[in-house]
Amino acid sequence: MKFSLFTLIWIHTLLTGVLTVSLVGSVRADCPVGDLNRDCKVNFLDISVFAGQWLEPSDTCSDANCADLDGVDGVNMSDFALLTKQWHQAGNPLVINVLIWWVCT
Repeated sequence: MKFSLFTLIWIHTLLTGVLTVSLVGSVRADCPVGDLNRDCKVNFLDISVFAGQWLEPSDTCSDANCADLDGVDGVNMSDFALLTKQWHQAGNPLVINVLIWWVCT
């Protein structure tokens, strides 16, 4: 016999007189555009990643550390200009997870 989650919550509430509701959420901060190594800072580590992809065509990278920042004509000087515009910028790498329980009797 299969029960849906709603049915199980209703049966539990009926038998115990307690309704439990939970909400789960998370928040992530945005990192600067030039952050290629995902540490939320634009620094020499990002230059190293950028140099490793120098003059690569646009279709060679699709992951988060792709140095083709403008998505046009591969990794070139326009991407380097975008990276240097964000030089020494930092985001907040903090991830906040929230779990809230309500118990109603």
